[in-house]
Amino acid sequence: MKAVITSTVGEAAFQHANLCAWSNAILEGCVKSLADMQKQFKYVVNVNLGQKAGAGMHVTSATVWDEATDGKATVHCTNAAGCLVLVVVYWVAI
Repeated sequence: MKAVITSTVGEAAFQHANLCAWSNAILEGCVKSLADMQKQFKYVVNVNLGQKAGAGMHVTSATVWDEATDGKATVHCTNAAGCLVLVVVYWVAI
């Protein structure tokens, strides 16, 4: 996921006009990477983009599932130009 974020946003500054294209590219890249693993899971991918400008970002979630087979991964990236990306992937065994 981090490679997808880095290749999409790189060191670009936060620009509101780019948010839709960036979020779609990150989402599609993550889903493709997950599908390429050919695992028997259903996935939910959530992409959050923001500008690091002194405000906080708090994201929380709750899950009820089989801890032996299901899970969640979170990747947080902030580049030097202040573009903040948070990707959360949930997977549930089929």
